[in-house]
Amino acid sequence: MQTLSFPETGERFQVTEVMQRSNDIMVMKVINKNKTEFLCKAFNKTKLEQTNSYDNFVKRLTIIKQLNHPNIPRVISIQEFGNYIFIFFEAIHFVTAQEYLCSNGNMTPEEILSILTQLLSVIKFTHNLGLYHGFITLDNIMFDKDMVPQLANFHLGANINQTAFESISEYVNYTTPEELKGSSVDYFATDIWRLGVCVYTLLTGSFPFSDTNRAKLCQSIMKNEPDFKNIPPTISGRIRLMLMKDPKERPSASQLLSQNIDHRIVSVGLKQATTTAGHLLRSIQSQYKISEITKATTVNFRHCMHPTYCDLPKIEPK
Repeated sequence: MQTLSFPETGERFQVTEVMQRSNDIMVMKVINKNKTEFLCKAFNKTKLEQTNSYDNFVKRLTIIKQLNHPNIPRVISIQEFGNYIFIFFEAIHFVTAQEYLCSNGNMTPEEILSILTQLLSVIKFTHNLGLYHGFITLDNIMFDKDMVPQLANFHLGANINQTAFESISEYVNYTTPEELKGSSVDYFATDIWRLGVCVYTLLTGSFPFSDTNRAKLCQSIMKNEPDFKNIPPTISGRIRLMLMKDPKERPSASQLLSQNIDHRIVSVGLKQATTTAGHLLRSIQSQYKISEITKATTVNFRHCMHPTYCDLPKIEPK
C-alpha cells in the first residue's frame, strides 16, 4: 500500500485506491492513522499556472472550502508541498447516479421530483455565492445509503473553454447549444442545462438528445426538442425550461424552486425579462476580485520546503 507523507505536519495517509491519474490531477481514496477515509485530489500547480488557471483555482477553492450544505461533500483540509496542492474531502459511501441507473433502471417521477428539488437547492446555494459547478454529469451526482443526493467534484482545474465537453466523446450529451455554437458561455446557465439532462436521463433511461453519429447528435442538441410524451407535466415542464436552447431563457435554480415557475411551465415559449443566471454572474463577478480573494486567509496552504517527494507519481512505498 502506498503512503502520502507530509513532514511539516507529520501527517501520513495510506492510499487505498488511485481513481484518476493524469499530468494535471490525481484523485485517490486515502485513510489516516485512525482509519478515517478521505477523498484526496492533488492538482499540479505548474499546470494551473501554465493554463492561466491558478488565480481562478484559488478563487473557487476559497469558496468551496467554506461550503456547508448537506448535499455537498465538505473540504476537510488543504495542504501544499512540492508542485502539488492536495485537497482532502470527506468520504461518502455512495453510488453515482450513472451506477444507480445501470443497476436499478429508471427512477419514478416521485423520486425524481425529490432529487431535483434537493439538487436545485444545492445549485441555488452555490450560485448565490458566485460558484458554478461546471461539470454536472451523472458521474458527479451521487447517492448515499439513504438515497440523499450529493453534488460532488466542483470544477477546480484548468479554465473551462467552450469546447471542453464537445472534445470529450462521453460528455457530448451534456453539451449546451451555446458551447457547440462557440458562443459566449454563461456557466451558471450551463449548470441548469446539464442538471436538466441528468434528470431527464434518470427518469427515462436515455439522454434527451442522442445519436450514434457525433455530428447528428450536435445538430440534435442545437435544433431538436426532447420527447416528453411519457413524462408527467409536473416534471416535464421544469425539465423543458432547463433545456431551453437560449441560455437567457433558462430559469435560475431559485426560479425553478419557486411556486411562481408554474406560469412559465404553461407558457414555456414566451420570452420574459427575468433575473437570469447571466445577470447573477455579472453581479457576482463585480463582488469578487481575484486579487482580494488571493490575499484572503480562508485558504492557508501549508507549504512544505522539504517534502518526502516533489513529484506526485513518486509515492513512497509503505
